[in-house]
Amino acid sequence: MNTVYKCILAFMLFTLHASIAQESKVDSLKLLLEEIEYPIEKTNLYNEIAISFYTSQLYNDSAYYYNEKAYQIAKEYSLPDKEGRALFNFGLILTETGETNLAIENYLKALFIFERLKDSQSISVINSSIAALYFTEEKYDKAIVFFNKAIEISTQNKDSLGMAIDYANLGETEYKIEKYIDAKKHLDLAKKIAKKKGLAFPSLNISSGNTLFALQNADSAMIEAEKGLSLAQKENDIKSISEASDLLYRIESSKENYKDALLHYKRFVMYEDSLSVAKDEHVIEMLKLNADIRSKEEAITRMKQKEKYMNIIYVLVAIGIVLLVFLISRQIKVVKMTQEVHDIQTKLVGRELEERSSQNGE
Repeated sequence: MNTVYKCILAFMLFTLHASIAQESKVDSLKLLLEEIEYPIEKTNLYNEIAISFYTSQLYNDSAYYYNEKAYQIAKEYSLPDKEGRALFNFGLILTETGETNLAIENYLKALFIFERLKDSQSISVINSSIAALYFTEEKYDKAIVFFNKAIEISTQNKDSLGMAIDYANLGETEYKIEKYIDAKKHLDLAKKIAKKKGLAFPSLNISSGNTLFALQNADSAMIEAEKGLSLAQKENDIKSISEASDLLYRIESSKENYKDALLHYKRFVMYEDSLSVAKDEHVIEMLKLNADIRSKEEAITRMKQKEKYMNIIYVLVAIGIVLLVFLISRQIKVVKMTQEVHDIQTKLVGRELEERSSQNGE
């Protein structure tokens, strides 16, 4: 089933210009870094670049790198709200990469900071995010604790959207541990709040349908499942279409309406296959990206080796030139000395000849 995340609130709270960042080129954002000096603006920009990479769902390494920059500046200049946002972003990125324990660790650090700052809305979002991770890890008792904390804060803040999402999540979690009565109660509350606000979540109707079917109320379960399917088809929500189709298949099978059950089952298989293909394509894209990164790293290594060899050659050439200069100067000196010796010998021979001539004359 689909756990509803507070994605809208999260991006509103923890990115200052998320919509602008998505429309802007990351290269343009990087250029702005050269013009900005103030720590707060710099952390905001690093945060913006990190989220741009994160939302691409491919460049998590880059997202982590730029978020680390934002975090370091926030720590250096004692900017607790920026530090908390960076820690929250670490949680998002690590969730995407499947490092759940580290994600929870960063969320808890962020939670501690925002509790000191008494930022209730941020506290609610983080509690909900931690609960969603525990739900994914099938640690449902822990998930319930954090969903209840989020609900308490959302209720105090009169945050209808937060309440609807967290009641829906709480109900789905209770369904998982077969607390069907509690699940129905909280899912009904979520639907009531959502209806007042004019909101609709396919997963909410599907969770409600699953709970009603578990309570052996097949007719009401079918109504919820059909609503969930209709909403999911309008939103082109493949996962919810798959889940609604599976629920309708089980309901029709229980009623022995095998013809209708077969139609729902075929749709379920088709969309489940689409999900598998999408996952495979994501894996392929990640492999291609990693291969590209590896080839670039190898190219850089080769360039560094070439540069190293060139430096050695330059040093050897320089030594050769020095030796050559030394040898030439030495040779010149030897030639000069030879010439001087030759001159001396010539003078000596000349004198000796003069002396002999004078002796012969006498």
